[in-house]
Amino acid sequence: MTTPLNRKLSAIAAALALAWFGNAQAVQGKQAVAGDHVAGQLLVKFKSEVDADGSAASARDAGIREVRKLRAGGQARSASARTLRVMRFNSEENLARMMDKVARLPGVEWVEPDYLVSVTAIPNDSRFNELWGLHNTGQTGGTNDADIDAPEAWDTLVGGEVVVAVVDTGADYTHPDLAANMWTNPGEIAGNGIDDDGNGYIDDTRGWDFVSNDNNPMDDNDHGTHVSGTIAAVGDNGQGVVGVNRFAKIMPLKFLNAAGSGATSDAVEAIYYAIEKGAKVMNHSWGGGSYSQSLADAFTAAQNANIVMAVAAGNETRNIDSRPSYPASLTNANIISVAATTKTDAIAYFSNYGAVGVDLGAPGDAILSSIPGNDYASFSGTSMASPHVAGAASLLLAADPTLTYAQVKDALMNTVVPIPALAGKTVTGGRMNLAAALASLDGGGTPSNLPPVANAGADINLTRGATTTLSGANSTDPDGSVVGYSWVSNKPTVVKITAGATTATPTIKAGARARVGTVVTLTLTVTDDDGATASDQMTVTVK
Repeated sequence: MTTPLNRKLSAIAAALALAWFGNAQAVQGKQAVAGDHVAGQLLVKFKSEVDADGSAASARDAGIREVRKLRAGGQARSASARTLRVMRFNSEENLARMMDKVARLPGVEWVEPDYLVSVTAIPNDSRFNELWGLHNTGQTGGTNDADIDAPEAWDTLVGGEVVVAVVDTGADYTHPDLAANMWTNPGEIAGNGIDDDGNGYIDDTRGWDFVSNDNNPMDDNDHGTHVSGTIAAVGDNGQGVVGVNRFAKIMPLKFLNAAGSGATSDAVEAIYYAIEKGAKVMNHSWGGGSYSQSLADAFTAAQNANIVMAVAAGNETRNIDSRPSYPASLTNANIISVAATTKTDAIAYFSNYGAVGVDLGAPGDAILSSIPGNDYASFSGTSMASPHVAGAASLLLAADPTLTYAQVKDALMNTVVPIPALAGKTVTGGRMNLAAALASLDGGGTPSNLPPVANAGADINLTRGATTTLSGANSTDPDGSVVGYSWVSNKPTVVKITAGATTATPTIKAGARARVGTVVTLTLTVTDDDGATASDQMTVTVK
């Protein structure tokens, strides 16, 4: 038995241009918001003030409409500032091409986009101050900065829609801090009794319960919901907590029962399900039993599918190099084995360790997160440390979806903060630092345009002949804004969209003669300000 172990395309083009043309510096004094820049505007550094003052004529030939000096509140500008110019061009022009033209002007030292800046991003979730693992100011009696530097990472990227499979006790998919971030199977139609996507599971719209062999992976233990909240609790919703990646999609795969135990065979099946359905990261906050070849084979299959496996090291206070703990002690290269650290940067008293078998540490003692029943609780265990790493891996993949599992692992392991408590007890001897890992990516973690996150709302019942209004207003875009909505009914003769099909709040009506019990799927497709789209579905059952 096993048990739980308690931004834009133009910005990337700009980064490439900077690599060609010199060592451009980011805006100083505030944190630049990745990918956001003033349209049609560049900051240009000249080698001398003479070169800068003489640039107007040649700039016009390059298509620049205006050249102006920087102002400094009436104070004398530094020598460096005197060689800076703001250049404007037609905002419809390609940013990288204009940077190329400007970089070729006489006397140009470097050129960069004129980035928009913002104050540090602290979410408004009501209990954020208790999340010492994300942001530790000593608020719970701990050591200042003994955390993963989440807000510092969020100054670059707050999240992205990456699928994370939580192989655990299930998840409370109705929890207000999780509902919007639950994965939906795009190949399955809810409630029709058919295996639409041909994967062997009927109506698996939100994952699977491998304990009861049904399509309802609801958590009846608390553990999986807690893990899920650390990874991907909704951010800036004014309540509860926030996940490391507040836009990740949780795929709940339940193989542990209400008592917190389960069979390896169910774990293996859950892993293969996640592989087939496209998970990019899996979290395994469980362990026990002896070496299993079937489990090893499943982990190898995940490695071959380029999936990052975050695995809890175990809670037996032992060296797993000499006394293995599975699956943490499997030798697959895609595993990141995680020890638990405390708010004072100690290794938690219960945490397993190993200079060869455990990769790094992450917060795992007295961690607040979501539990079923719209509630929250603090749990301790390497189970709580591992989801910090799973969330971090998903954030790196949101920044650069082309990363391999090896690149994600390297980024996380090569940027740890060394702490004495982990010296000789993990491969890296350090605690994970999300901000440093994100900054280590090529381009500083600046992604191409991230897709929007569609949210069609909860499933509803609708009486024959009745009308109601739906809402997709909770749809978001992690690096821009949602600018378009489109709703489609798969059975318009049963449930018809009568108004607002291209708005966030359409009106629908159930047919007066519709058959009671008929389930109709409404699909919402949203479009962001860069033309990327995403879809979500909800169902209407006729009553």
